[in-house]
Amino acid sequence: LITHLFVIINISILTAGIIYAIQQQQLGTISLFSMFLWWILGAVVGSTLVIPVHELLHGLVYYLLGAKKVTYGGNLRDFYFYAAADRFVVTEKTIWPLALTPFLVIGGLCIWGLQSEWSIELKCLCWGLLSLHSLNCLGDFGILSYFWSRRTKKLYTYDLVKEAKSYIYQEQDTQNIPE
Repeated sequence: LITHLFVIINISILTAGIIYAIQQQQLGTISLFSMFLWWILGAVVGSTLVIPVHELLHGLVYYLLGAKKVTYGGNLRDFYFYAAADRFVVTEKTIWPLALTPFLVIGGLCIWGLQSEWSIELKCLCWGLLSLHSLNCLGDFGILSYFWSRRTKKLYTYDLVKEAKSYIYQEQDTQNIPE
């Protein structure tokens, strides 16, 4: 369900962006070249420059949930980035705000920009940023999909920063263990 939701959200954003582009073309408010250029600029920002903000938002949620220290890192070769709270246990209830906050905050700011009185160029930049940032939230939606598909189980996750690993555990049902 979560994976399907992710796909629907991203297709909807792309479709709305295309409809917006067609409308602006018909109104003659911006050239196709300029629109494409600003959309690409937004896509680049949405795929690179917004990464620290995205990870800081994860870190903020970790702190709000009670984590004492958050570590940030990434791998440029494989192009992934993370915020990790060493040995801080995250439950199936707290994984939701942790995973969704950057998507909602950055996406919300982009949508606000689209509704603002900004220039058409900045709105095209917002479309590009919204499109690529939403797509790049794949990992966040992936962990939610994993937890959702096992929602009848009691799952926990935590990071071991020194090992550069994350672990997911399922609570054992001790009531049904034979004596």
